[in-house]
Amino acid sequence: MLAEFNRQFGGHIGFAGVDKFHQANGKLWDKFVKGKSEAWLLFHLDWLDFEGDLYILYYSRLKDNLREELVNLTNFFGVSLSPKILDCVVKNSMGRFKREKHDLPFDPFTAKMLADVKAIKVLVEAKIQKRTNATLPFVL
Repeated sequence: MLAEFNRQFGGHIGFAGVDKFHQANGKLWDKFVKGKSEAWLLFHLDWLDFEGDLYILYYSRLKDNLREELVNLTNFFGVSLSPKILDCVVKNSMGRFKREKHDLPFDPFTAKMLADVKAIKVLVEAKIQKRTNATLPFVL
């Protein structure tokens, strides 16, 4: 959510200024969090209603074990990657295509925002659990 706010208000590899978080007494950021949270919920609940085969790919698992996740994903699609291509992808997984780390001088998420996002995460996690018997690999 924070990355998308930064993208929208700070450019492709920039950061939203502190003033954007406080704009209109924080209402811009609050509305953004609420809207993106609801969109995230609806998107995931919709996909979890899909009756075909479903592979849930988690960013954290890609980050922790890129090679294994790529093999699992390509197996799901019934294709394979040559060891040479797989080695190339893993070797070139880091680069300038991401923002540098940027810490704000404050926590932009209020206790209410965190509670609301956690409630939404719990709804999605329950649906994932029901559908796949798995849980989300992150903690809020």
